[in-house]
Amino acid sequence: MLKSIRTSQGYKQFEYAKILGCEPSYLSALERGKKDPPKPEKLEKLIQRMNLSENQAQKLRNAAEYRINNIKIPRESNEIVREMFVLLNKKSSSITNYQAKLIRQVLSGEQEVSGM
Repeated sequence: MLKSIRTSQGYKQFEYAKILGCEPSYLSALERGKKDPPKPEKLEKLIQRMNLSENQAQKLRNAAEYRINNIKIPRESNEIVREMFVLLNKKSSSITNYQAKLIRQVLSGEQEVSGM
């Protein structure tokens, strides 16, 4: 996500790192998913420096939030929810875009599932 924003704005990595106030190696690691995303406060400062639309900013926030290292199953989750996380983890590499969209629709309340 970050790399596509940078390239769409026409910047080379070292130029963008200067704008963001970070080292090019750090920006490179973020773009490749080798570093965890910055904390929300720092991310908001970076978003301001990046001159993003609200839609782009929200997509970047979502990408940072969805990093696998940040996903935790709450202890109070019931057994079915825990099983769902385990299954999603096992099957994540084979889930199609269509299946992922259906799962997202159901979880966001956009669509009811019949027979439940």
